[in-house]
Amino acid sequence: MLKTKGWPEGGGEWCETAGSVRDGPVRLQSRGFRVDGAYRNDQATGRWSAWWPSGRRAAELHFDNGLPHGRLSAWYENGEPLAAGAFQAGRVSTPVVFFDARGRGRYRLDPETTDAMDGHAFDERGAEVTPDGDWLPTVLPKAYELLLLVVTLTGVRVR
Repeated sequence: MLKTKGWPEGGGEWCETAGSVRDGPVRLQSRGFRVDGAYRNDQATGRWSAWWPSGRRAAELHFDNGLPHGRLSAWYENGEPLAAGAFQAGRVSTPVVFFDARGRGRYRLDPETTDAMDGHAFDERGAEVTPDGDWLPTVLPKAYELLLLVVTLTGVRVR
């Protein structure tokens, strides 16, 4: 059965079984972004794709049993890389690097990362800095917005 739900800045459609378990394709919208994916037994599964409000591709991430598993690729609206890395069973398996609009690596999550906000930050010259609480949304606003969107809509926490 098709289920539709709205919220203040978006909404979504997904399939549910008679027992109200999400199972099948899903399309979500939030703050102008669109996210397409699928659930199996109430868990995110397969390739999930995000799209900028302009309709351009924003990100792709694979899920297995509700956990990020596989390659993460994300792009700015102009097609330049925004983030790249990989996950295995919900854990960072290769460094996940977030790039600024000029292509410089500015934030990195390493395999030992336990939280998406527990990474290494770098200034314009590549020197590591100690970020304050507003560093990521200030320096990489598009990366931060996309990260929050995917984490929020999929219900997945990067561990």
